[in-house]
Amino acid sequence: MTPLFLTADTRRHVAQSIMSMDLSQNYRVEFKPVSKRSIEQNKLLHALLQDISRQCEWAGRKFNVTQWKRLFVAAIKEQNTAPALEGQGVVVISDNSSSALPVEAFGELIEYVQVFGNERGVIWSGPEAA
Repeated sequence: MTPLFLTADTRRHVAQSIMSMDLSQNYRVEFKPVSKRSIEQNKLLHALLQDISRQCEWAGRKFNVTQWKRLFVAAIKEQNTAPALEGQGVVVISDNSSSALPVEAFGELIEYVQVFGNERGVIWSGPEAA
C-alpha cells in the first residue's frame, strides 16, 4: 500500500475515492498521524548507535547498529516475550521497532542512548551527539 499524506489538497480526492469504491470488494483504509520526528533526529540516533557499536560491548559481546537499536528500544518499551517453539531461548514478540515509537518516546530513546554511552566513556563522532 502506498501511503498518501492527507493534506487540504488531497482530502477531497480521498473522500471522492472512498465514495466511488466498489462495495462488492473488501478494503482496508488506515488513518494515522504522521510522526513529527525529523530526519536530523534519525541521523543523530544512527550516529550514536554507530559510535556505541564501535566502542561498546554488552554481556561480553559486540553488536552491530541494528542489534544495539533493538537492545535500546527494548529497554524503553514494554516487552512481551515467549519461550522459543523448540525450547531454546526466548523470543521477543513485541513490536521492537523505533518507527513505532511516538515522537516523545523517540526523544527518550536518543537520550537513553546518550546516557548509556556517556556512562561508558564513548567518544562521540559528532558535536551534536554529545
